[in-house]
Amino acid sequence: ITFSFYAIEMEHSDDLCVNYEIDNGAITGEKCWSSLHAFDNSRWYDDKSLELAVSNAQSLRIRFRVDGDDEKDDVLIDSVTVQGLEQ
Repeated sequence: ITFSFYAIEMEHSDDLCVNYEIDNGAITGEKCWSSLHAFDNSRWYDDKSLELAVSNAQSLRIRFRVDGDDEKDDVLIDSVTVQGLEQ
């Protein structure tokens, strides 16, 4: 999964998260990036990626989520690409 994002008014305690579910919940997980260490506000980040090592998956659901503490925390998401490899 590759995507671009732009953070708006995220404080140091806020995270950008990607939740994923493979094969109707057989495998679930989450990857989060902290605004304290991984990104700054008011800047586009291109080609952020998350790799999932799964064989023979039939379905994938993803959800982008802001783990923030107020209504002003926001992230714009763009250019989402999901790529799988045939085996």
